[in-house]
Amino acid sequence: MVAVMFLQADPTLTFALGVTFWDRVKDRILPYAGVIWTPDQYWEFRLMFPKSRISLFLGDYCGTSAWLYGGVEYNVEAFAIDLPGPNGKNEKIEMVDYRAVIGIR
Repeated sequence: MVAVMFLQADPTLTFALGVTFWDRVKDRILPYAGVIWTPDQYWEFRLMFPKSRISLFLGDYCGTSAWLYGGVEYNVEAFAIDLPGPNGKNEKIEMVDYRAVIGIR
């Protein structure tokens, strides 16, 4: 669940401030904040936490837009595994990581 407020300072700059709640093995309340800057029609910088992305417009091909992007994000995954713990219930595990991606959309 995310609650965020966006404030557009001008047509190229937007500020975001809020919180996000992740229901995992340990509940987490994280900041959801950053800036979105679009200096021109080719670049978009979404410098946010927990997920940032920088995109470059490549052009229109076959009737669709193509973007090259790269990003980093903080992520937490939770899983229930079929392994009874000391209390007789199945164990739950959590994996925390940082991810980096690059792609075309």
